[in-house]
Amino acid sequence: MILYDYILKNGNIIDGNNNDCYIADIGIVNDSIKSIGILSECDAKNTIYASGKFITPGFIDAHSHGDLNLFDVYAKNQLLQGITTEITGQCGEGISPNNGKIKYIAAIEGNNFEQKIKIQEINEKSKTYKGFFEYLQSNKFGVNILPQVGHGAIHNTAMGNSSDIPNREQMNKMIDLLGEAMENGAIGMSAGLIYPPGSYTGKEELIELCKIVSKYKGRYSTHLRSEGDMVIEAVKEAIEIAEKTGVRLIISHHKVSGKNNWGKSVETLKLIDDAIKRGVDIWLDQYPYTAGATVLSAIIPTEFIRAGNDNVLKNLEDRIYRGEIKKFIESNRSSGEIILNSAGGFSGVIVAKYEENPEYVGKTIESLSLNLQKDPYDILFDIIQKSNGQAMAVYNLMDEKDVIRIMKYNRTTFGTDATHSTYANPFGHPRAFGTFPTLIKKYVLEKNILTLEEMVYKASGLTAKVAKLKNRGLIKEGYRADINIIDLKKLRINSSYENPNGNNLGFDYVFVNGQIAVKDDTYNGVLAGKTLSV
Repeated sequence: MILYDYILKNGNIIDGNNNDCYIADIGIVNDSIKSIGILSECDAKNTIYASGKFITPGFIDAHSHGDLNLFDVYAKNQLLQGITTEITGQCGEGISPNNGKIKYIAAIEGNNFEQKIKIQEINEKSKTYKGFFEYLQSNKFGVNILPQVGHGAIHNTAMGNSSDIPNREQMNKMIDLLGEAMENGAIGMSAGLIYPPGSYTGKEELIELCKIVSKYKGRYSTHLRSEGDMVIEAVKEAIEIAEKTGVRLIISHHKVSGKNNWGKSVETLKLIDDAIKRGVDIWLDQYPYTAGATVLSAIIPTEFIRAGNDNVLKNLEDRIYRGEIKKFIESNRSSGEIILNSAGGFSGVIVAKYEENPEYVGKTIESLSLNLQKDPYDILFDIIQKSNGQAMAVYNLMDEKDVIRIMKYNRTTFGTDATHSTYANPFGHPRAFGTFPTLIKKYVLEKNILTLEEMVYKASGLTAKVAKLKNRGLIKEGYRADINIIDLKKLRINSSYENPNGNNLGFDYVFVNGQIAVKDDTYNGVLAGKTLSV
């Protein structure tokens, strides 16, 4: 007779494949689900009674920036909302490949780490993607990691911060870097087309690179060139790239920004449906909030960012230069997205992280302007300059009708769009802790937008299918024991825009590879995650 490490008794099982809930026992041996059924006559080292509670697969974060914060190996914010696997390397960002100096590492607070990761070691090993992937495999993390390679990292390694159209030598260098990444663990390439270098990257460069991704049967995840006034054109561009290359397309955190654009999700989803009928392979991910978050410097139009971040920061000392940016924003004539206008002006921009002056955090630029009797543009530019471009903001952008329409779409999965936040929340957005609990509590239990089975399917089994991830994402014999036990009666979301680091209640257990990482809403520090490949 099998001696199980754990038996989970009499739980309401939601299997992650959109099947009806059923009651059964689950037997775990080592890192896998060994048996599902009636196990009352079986022996176990540990028995967990789950009557009245729901057992789901561990959630898969379809859009994580956890790799930007490798110093935080714990991923507490992910685990406390039931996430056991994250797909990283999003929005064109990443720390590999590089020229020996990492550009993308989010700052965090706190020094109580069991593992000390030397920056020099990361720099050296992540010059090549092979070295980076080996580095990931040799270290322990709280969650499983499934990485992509960022277009921005590839572009910057091949040609620095240049906004020029790449010559043949530079293009071949990018192709070589991408091929090396795809051969050594990357499941695809991402792009961030509102951030440099993506904001000044032409469609032709992306098509040439996506041909390589397609050759490896990988995926192309894109933060669209616009999510606001030009969202229709941006979706069309993404579809064209996928159609010309045959690559699997993932539209990242799909949204429609700016009040004058609300409702356009009807058209974007129709464009996607029409393309799917033509044979284009398209999927979406989303976070369930009407506000987004990114760097405050994203407000500066593409035409100025082309000069490079260092030059922009220096030029912001000049009042004439500031006036030129102000005039450009107010003319609304940028080739990229003007996020300030999408947010409805300064009243829709909330400072989320500004270490140089924490008193600004949680306040809108408009309220700061009124309180300080200072031009809002000058406050904006001062914060960007004094923070060296690292200040973060929350932007009120979306209409909930669009959020719900996209949520219900049959090809939508879910992601946090957040880094690891054990000690601090670099984005200052509640999605870092609250994405999946919000889906359950607000959109399943309160608003009945999705059934619990549908939500869990989109959060696990469907995401695994889109990522081509085997043996994860389902409660199924032989699958890895990434499992949540959730008490819906206790479910509470304590993260908010005012308190983005609030923990959740209701996650009685979270297993990662057969080990308990969360018990009674408390993370125990276990590092059971693995670096995965497909």
